[in-house]
Amino acid sequence: LRKPDRADEEALRRAQRYFPSAFGPMERAETCMFTNTPDDHFIIDQVESDVVVLAGFSGHGFKMASGIGEAAAALALGKSPPCDISLFAASRPSLQQPKL
Repeated sequence: LRKPDRADEEALRRAQRYFPSAFGPMERAETCMFTNTPDDHFIIDQVESDVVVLAGFSGHGFKMASGIGEAAAALALGKSPPCDISLFAASRPSLQQPKL
């Protein structure tokens, strides 16, 4: 947790047209958590009929955003992604909790 500086405020103002409810003074700033999956692969999956999950990118997703976006859009529209994304399934064995 840190006190916002001028650059934080300027970034918030630029984003305001996309997030109108963010209008107002910034009260605090936090650094994003670094998230990885146990196997270091992203999660790109439709977990319910109306829920698509994209996670575990930790700064690496940006360089792959166009492909990830195409896959996510296809899933959200009920279509097949343009490539095989089974490696990124939320149900893959490496993400399953061990049974005690």
